[in-house]
Amino acid sequence: MQSVSPRPADTPTPESSRGGVPALPGAPDALEQNDRWRQAWQLLTSDGLLAPVCVLLCLGFAAAFWLPQSPLEGQQDALAFSRWQAQARDVAGPAYAALTDLGLFNVFRAFWFRLALAILGGLAGMRLADRIRRLIRPPTGLEDEARLRVTEHAPAMEWIIARLRTSGYQIRQVSEEAAGASRVLSADRGPIPLIFSTGLHLGLALITIGAAWNGLRGWDLPHRQVDTGVAVALPSYGPLASLNLIAVDGNTRVASLRLNDTVVSLAVGGPPASAYGATAQLLELTPKYRLTALDAARNPLTLTTSSYAPADTSVIFALRANEPELAILVDQARLVLFVASPDAAMPQGRLRAARLPSGNALGEWPLGAKIDLGDALIELDPLYGGVVALRYAPGDPLLWAGAALAALGLIAVLLYPARRIVVRQSAVWTEIYASGRGARTDAQRLRD
Repeated sequence: MQSVSPRPADTPTPESSRGGVPALPGAPDALEQNDRWRQAWQLLTSDGLLAPVCVLLCLGFAAAFWLPQSPLEGQQDALAFSRWQAQARDVAGPAYAALTDLGLFNVFRAFWFRLALAILGGLAGMRLADRIRRLIRPPTGLEDEARLRVTEHAPAMEWIIARLRTSGYQIRQVSEEAAGASRVLSADRGPIPLIFSTGLHLGLALITIGAAWNGLRGWDLPHRQVDTGVAVALPSYGPLASLNLIAVDGNTRVASLRLNDTVVSLAVGGPPASAYGATAQLLELTPKYRLTALDAARNPLTLTTSSYAPADTSVIFALRANEPELAILVDQARLVLFVASPDAAMPQGRLRAARLPSGNALGEWPLGAKIDLGDALIELDPLYGGVVALRYAPGDPLLWAGAALAALGLIAVLLYPARRIVVRQSAVWTEIYASGRGARTDAQRLRD
């Protein structure tokens, strides 16, 4: 939209200085006054500000979709954080540090994204209120139209009215000012373009509300480790409070989870299940074992997995691909056990044993069987855990409805934009004001 510079009331235009006749009315129009509040309003409601904010938010949503987002609990969930960091480094490569500084791995909690969302909400709200006001009571005077022309050689008002109607405009009002000294015409393209624009801005407002609701009350746990029989506490600001893995079928790779008091079945890589407004998806099963060692009298032997960990009578471990062997010392039996991850030869994983201090190998066995080493009986009880993606997004219905409405409204506005023309004509001069994409071209046709 073209801005209008202030012009004193007694300054003639290049086209209207002949004969000493003043070209402008005695009192300047409100749009021509140096009104900073009006200039601020025109800036806030212009497409020049709304469009960059929308583009910035679209880029943010795209980054959140394509780039792995950091876990909600950060480094407090060490497993989830390490998985996310490995995935993020793999996706971003050498750009990892730069993308981290820009907040693109944490888009919805980044300051710039929330600021842009707040600006969009304010702009969409103001413009939506303005469109509704114009629908309820179509304006008849000057609004935010820019003055395009002041001339002494315009055609008669009746000819202008006929030309505007031919161009698809509706004549809103033709009134007289100052005891008939001038006539004012206002025309627009009717309510249909305003309805399209209202739909666009209503959609933007719904997107803002939905995204803000997700940011304030929603949460996302993309890689949460769960173990059989162990309840997982979830963020308290949602209806879903706990998650419990109650059973796993290793053959069908299906797990049963209890979400609060609702039990759902999930297959690895299958569709998510919903309960209490949250969605849960099983990403993978993590086979686990509880290893115990018994002497000849069936008494438990102590097991040590690290010099930093205390000895215990059982060890629980998970098997994941490409992880190093786990060494377990059975000091009382002078044995060391090595547990290896699954591979093509032994997809269930393997265990091998060696005698201390000689290091002589005693054999190698698939996991899951009891292993009798003479002075020690090794028992492996299979357990299962899983990695689950959990998401609670209460604002998603509003967000998706707003996105659909905004997309349809944008297409309609581009195809059939709102336009408005105001003409003020006296016996000597004619002023033409216009607003809306394409209105300037329509106004130029009124010169003939």
